[in-house]
Amino acid sequence: MPYIGRTLGQGTRSRFLYTATAGQTTFSGSDSQSNTLAYADNNGLDCFQNGVLLKGGGADYTATSGTSVVLTTGASVSDVIEILVYDVFAIADHVKKSGDAMTGALTNIDVNGTELILDADGDTSIQASSDDTLILKTNSNTALSIDANGHITKPLQPAFLVQPSSDQTNIAHGTTIVFDSEIFDQNGDFASNTFTAPVTGKYQISFSVRVDNLDVSATYTRIRLVTSNRTFNASIIDTGSLSGDPVYWFFPQSILVDMDANDTAYIEFTQSGGASQADIRVDSFFSGYLAC
Repeated sequence: MPYIGRTLGQGTRSRFLYTATAGQTTFSGSDSQSNTLAYADNNGLDCFQNGVLLKGGGADYTATSGTSVVLTTGASVSDVIEILVYDVFAIADHVKKSGDAMTGALTNIDVNGTELILDADGDTSIQASSDDTLILKTNSNTALSIDANGHITKPLQPAFLVQPSSDQTNIAHGTTIVFDSEIFDQNGDFASNTFTAPVTGKYQISFSVRVDNLDVSATYTRIRLVTSNRTFNASIIDTGSLSGDPVYWFFPQSILVDMDANDTAYIEFTQSGGASQADIRVDSFFSGYLAC
């Protein structure tokens, strides 16, 4: 015969035996076998006196306290009082390991530092480390980390800072400025003087280009940001209005630009007229990061 819960062999019924004294009515605590009487519901209890089943509900005995049975009429000396207690159980509200859907809010979940796996292949997870840092992983890599002081870092967020490794001399109109020395390139999106957006978003792009030996005979000299979506003519100087060739000039700019996935961005030197005598110096830089 099948059972819900524990089977009889696992103790769904508990048996308590007491030997009465003269006139004894209350039976509780440790019995003759050192078992302590306890029950959850008087409907799950049977009481026998010398093998005769007594009637509960106050007729022959009362069982309401959960720890004692009280006879209506006192027992005789050496009467055997046998109490059978049956387990009271409820079918659990549970979800199967597979195939069930969970509804409602989950509260008071404590995984005690164990990594909480979120996907089928086990490479997306949330974990609280031993130093109180909350770590979110995607594809087995830490995508976001919040330390005990609330500082947030995103190790996979696109971000770069580059500069030239040497001067670029006598550059002509329309020349892409060389940035071949990476100070950092988080996520590996910069190569061949060009940043390539890994995802669609808004990118904060900044640059500061030092140009020496500008030609005063040129109508203008300009440094511009060229992206796949549009060109930003960000910095310009009217060199023709100067009295002589400037020894150096800085072209700084910071722009929030829209880029689609796989769009590119690079810095270009332009000049209208004049000689190709301008030099890009190594203390120039080009940087950017995904803002949102």
